[in-house]
Amino acid sequence: MTSSTEDDATVADTSAAAVTAALEAFNDRRWDDFLAAYASDAVVEYPQSGERIAGKTNILGLVKAFPAPPRFQPTRIHRAVDTVVVEVEADYGDGVPWSGVFIYRVADGSITHERAYFAAPFEAPDWRAPFRGEPA
Repeated sequence: MTSSTEDDATVADTSAAAVTAALEAFNDRRWDDFLAAYASDAVVEYPQSGERIAGKTNILGLVKAFPAPPRFQPTRIHRAVDTVVVEVEADYGDGVPWSGVFIYRVADGSITHERAYFAAPFEAPDWRAPFRGEPA
């Protein structure tokens, strides 16, 4: 008999694999494979712009309509059972290194919810200089 901890670890591995597969497919522009990672009723949210994209049809329409989709390089992946958080460097092809954080919920190996945050680089204010060190 497996323990709950082992079961949770297996689910977390499956969840992370689904998210990683979706990001790889996105970067390779394999839209059918990208879409296969999402549940039919999946929701994607962009809180910074207030957008909510519901359902596979709309998610596919969104990525296909994007004039120049970025490429995402994961820098950290955090997983906890059905939740996967991915920190990325986003390359929009213009030489500006954006940062992003994607929060996914996964059920039965399919992404059911994605919430994505994006930020362009900015200069740190001088008043914080005495407190900062190197990024982790």
